Amino acid sequence: MGHAEGLAGQLADIASWGITDDSFPLSHVNLLVFDHNIGRGALRYYHAAAILLFYQNKRTEAQEKAFMSLSEAWGHWFGRHITDEQLRAPPTAGPCAYSKAEVKKCADMREALIISLTDEMKATLELPVRELRKRQRGDSVEDQALLLR
Repeated sequence: MGHAEGLAGQLADIASWGITDDSFPLSHVNLLVFDHNIGRGALRYYHAAAILLFYQNKRTEAQEKAFMSLSEAWGHWFGRHITDEQLRAPPTAGPCAYSKAEVKKCADMREALIISLTDEMKATLELPVRELRKRQRGDSVEDQALLLR
């Protein structure tokens, strides 16, 4: 198997992906090519790639190029832009269906990347606010309601 086939195999092995710039596939981000004419079934990794690219605090030039390509294809495929809500649920049916290990990997990648985001990026990505402290015994319900505002 040649180098190109090896990289293609790694691209198909979503469960082994890393989330840092020096790990696959971000270390070979030029492999993340998205053409809406090909169709998402042929680009099965589109959802995992969207997670990696969407939740970046600061994208490199190559990552931004890949993200713009993916965003354009996503619009054609789904008729709307990429959202956090969509990225919570990898495809589990059809030609792009992810295995249980790949679904878990996507959830783990998403969680790890969100934790690393700045508050500014969280707001830009319109992520829901979940940093509410738990109500302690003796706290009034009204005090907790103030935290929700």
